[in-house]
Amino acid sequence: MRSDWSKGVFQLLTLVSVFVGVGLVVYELRQTQELARAQLTSEAFMLEAQNSSSLAGENPSAALAKSCLDPQGLTVTEKLQLIGLYSQAMVSLRRIKLISEVSDVYPDGYWRQVGTGYLLPILGVKAGRAWWETLGPQDPEVRELGNAVIEQVKGNSCEATMDRWSTVIDRLTAEGQPN
Repeated sequence: MRSDWSKGVFQLLTLVSVFVGVGLVVYELRQTQELARAQLTSEAFMLEAQNSSSLAGENPSAALAKSCLDPQGLTVTEKLQLIGLYSQAMVSLRRIKLISEVSDVYPDGYWRQVGTGYLLPILGVKAGRAWWETLGPQDPEVRELGNAVIEQVKGNSCEATMDRWSTVIDRLTAEGQPN
């Protein structure tokens, strides 16, 4: 009788071990799937960023300044550079937002702070606002943030935008800062 009881306990332990093993395999498969999804998403963002970067060209800063100072004088090439620059900013913003949503790498609200920084130079000029209305992001939260930035810069002239840019440039090139 003791032998039957030992066999029963042994079979029960074996069965429990099998279920635990299957559960661990399922868990590992889910982890692998999540990792593969994250890697594919990252690669897609990188490809999109490379595409936008190539469209922006090597030096889109002249087109950015011209979009503020002489928007009617923008050439087709400069307009394409701006589209690439704006699109590149959106790729970066979407990536930071996604990382914020799926992990705790960034603090709460971080993507909105960064997003405001990305959107201010874009939406501070007429060409950027036109891009926003026609080609801007579809994500409702990003649209909401952008619309809030538009309200923030509403009535600002290009001179105010250039003053903001000059202030940033002055701070970056202040004495003791690397050039």
